[in-house]
Amino acid sequence: MAQRIVFFKFGSFSHINPQIARLLREHFADFELETVDVVAQLIKPRKFVLLMNMLHVFWHYGLDLLRRRRRLRECFFRTPYLFRKVKALCVQFFDGRDAAFTFQTQSIFDTSVPGVPHFLYTDHTNLANRQYTCDTSERLSSPSWLACEKEVYRNATINFTMSRHVAESIRSEYGCDGDRVVCAHVGANADINRSVVPRRDYEAKKILFVGVNWQRKGGPELVEAFRRVRERVPDAKLTIVGCSPEIDIDGCEVVGRVPVEQVGRYFEQASLFCLPTRREPFGVVCLEAHLYGLAVVATPVGALPEYIQQGKTGYLVQPGDVEQLTDALTSLLSDPAKCRAFGRAGFEAVRHQYTWENVGKIVERHVRQVLPEA
Repeated sequence: MAQRIVFFKFGSFSHINPQIARLLREHFADFELETVDVVAQLIKPRKFVLLMNMLHVFWHYGLDLLRRRRRLRECFFRTPYLFRKVKALCVQFFDGRDAAFTFQTQSIFDTSVPGVPHFLYTDHTNLANRQYTCDTSERLSSPSWLACEKEVYRNATINFTMSRHVAESIRSEYGCDGDRVVCAHVGANADINRSVVPRRDYEAKKILFVGVNWQRKGGPELVEAFRRVRERVPDAKLTIVGCSPEIDIDGCEVVGRVPVEQVGRYFEQASLFCLPTRREPFGVVCLEAHLYGLAVVATPVGALPEYIQQGKTGYLVQPGDVEQLTDALTSLLSDPAKCRAFGRAGFEAVRHQYTWENVGKIVERHVRQVLPEA
């Protein structure tokens, strides 16, 4: 058996790809790991492919792009043309080479190669967008690309997912055999001490928001709710990290982008965390908030209800419901003892299950079961 793993990745995947590379090295130390960035190494060097794909982007999504219902970057990587090109380039990459197995993150491309065991780790499916209560019709890719996406799951030896709801989507919406879908969960990207609940000032009445996509993460609803919260809790504060919306409200600080290793200090200064997101595949940032001992106010979308316990570790309010959001924030800010109790309960609920060590053990167990014996 070849003692080599080829890991196909797509960018940083919200800081997850470095964690996956690490666990592959640690749990498969008897193999050599080779990492291939699909975009940087396979697509970008081929200018003709880039040009031709732009024509296919406008063929499939041109009207939506003109109406500004979609973003060009999302459409660019979701055309049948580019899907087939990447598939062919992966086969070409293996010409005269061998590997024990291949591993990929996300389900944008199919990097499987005939005759080589192939494993996928993903946080979402395109059809899972239909589960959201807000209008997500523009989030669904073209029918021809959805057919390609189905191949990704069916060609994988095992589909590992971050959450149960994505595992169910692959089974029910894409018709993949249940024994080839495994929920491996996910770990936090922040370096957090899991042995004790972090100490903090729950009486400081500081709300923290962390997110890059202000609109999708429910930022405008949070600002409107914060205006109302200030009427009930005048000394409430809001800190926004990750994006830079133009906001002029007393008590609101907009920090903008910061390096990932610096985000922890904002968690340490907060009294509670809020992410009233409209769409969220998993929401690792909410998981990290629990690990920092914070109560979380979020929405019941994606994987969030799997680890945020209503009325115990936080509150789940309906997307876009500013009044519900206002009440939830006010309830916690007005009761530091409840903030502390929710924060401690959230810490205990996630600190053992959601770790990269657990993800690595689950992946290793299932991968080694299907590999041929040396």
